[in-house]
Amino acid sequence: MSCVLNISLANLSEGESIFDPAVKPWIVSSLAISVGQNVIVTSLIVYKILSVNRRATGKSHGTLGKTAQMLVESGALYVVTVFVYLMTYVANNNAQFFMIDILNPVIGITFSLLVVRVAIRRSNPLLSIEDADPPSQEHPTVQSIVVSVHQTRVSEGMDSVSDLELGSK
Repeated sequence: MSCVLNISLANLSEGESIFDPAVKPWIVSSLAISVGQNVIVTSLIVYKILSVNRRATGKSHGTLGKTAQMLVESGALYVVTVFVYLMTYVANNNAQFFMIDILNPVIGITFSLLVVRVAIRRSNPLLSIEDADPPSQEHPTVQSIVVSVHQTRVSEGMDSVSDLELGSK
């Protein structure tokens, strides 16, 4: 179908646009298929993640529930954007020009947002543990950390710490 759309667009006369009656059905069907495909693929990916996790942990959401939620949210962001563009295109609303301009950045934002959210969860171990068993008294979750602080002061006329050491000898 994409090939037919590209051929139709290539054969447009100079005065015609993407709103030409010969091209519009192809664009509408292409956008509708994109929305449907993204809903189906996102659903299948989330289903596979949750079913494998359920078999591995024996819990309904297990440790990957938040990850699946992030995938659904990212997929929904893109699907809603394409759907709004589809509706504005079909209605010949001027908002379609805004939507077509926002569509490509949303693809990058969706991917980047997913990567950033996963990285944030990995960097904070308290956020990455879901549905975990409550901590027992034998293994406390909070550990003390020894921190040593070294402070260096720079005075006028001295360039480095080694000047301070030489002056004190």
